Amino acid sequence: MTTFTSLKTRLPWIQAPLIANTPMSGVATGELATVVTRAGGLSQIGYLDDMHTLSKELDSTTKELKDIISILPDPDQLPIGLGVIVFGSPIDAWMRLFATYKPAVAGLSFAGTSEMRTWAEGIRKLSPKTDIWVQLGSVQAAVDVAQASGASIVSLIPETADALQKLEIEISLIAAGEIMDGRATAAALTLGASGAVMGTRFLGAVESHIPQICRDAVFSASDGGQSTARSRVFDEIWGPNF
Repeated sequence: MTTFTSLKTRLPWIQAPLIANTPMSGVATGELATVVTRAGGLSQIGYLDDMHTLSKELDSTTKELKDIISILPDPDQLPIGLGVIVFGSPIDAWMRLFATYKPAVAGLSFAGTSEMRTWAEGIRKLSPKTDIWVQLGSVQAAVDVAQASGASIVSLIPETADALQKLEIEISLIAAGEIMDGRATAAALTLGASGAVMGTRFLGAVESHIPQICRDAVFSASDGGQSTARSRVFDEIWGPNF
């Protein structure tokens, strides 16, 4: 298994333990990316309303992080992650973004192994130093993608770590899902992760682009298992669900 030291070699600005924000569409923009990177984390920008808007956010982030970029080993690399929901996304448009901005990490989610392979190969061709992170939810999927594209983000840390170790695949595991504080992060590290990705936690950041009423709801919530409602409304808005 690769360790935080290996991650630090590829992402030299990060601090231990690695904390990353999820690339929340329309919420995690350049403003949040700037403060997360400056704090020693891995910031991720997600898909916005259109590619032009996303390009503007990436331009802004590049300018805001110019001082950090100037001291990195690779001055062409943007010290953030770019998150992609692969399913239904226009691959050619995304590839132009990876070729132009060369983010440190490409965060890929919601696709089968063959699609992940296609995206990974395209990104590596256009931006060879970009790490490919893939969000997965099963041990077998992690093994399949690791063998196909070389990187993964998974939640099933212990079993996945064991499975990859048996195959002698060196890969960093980043835990995601229901991680909200230092205790949960410490637990993830104990289980074998090199870092953690958080979503809801970053909704409370003033740099996240959400209505204040939503931010207030996050802060006032208690007993999450009872007060949290699960819905597919946002998925239904964006298209068919299967």
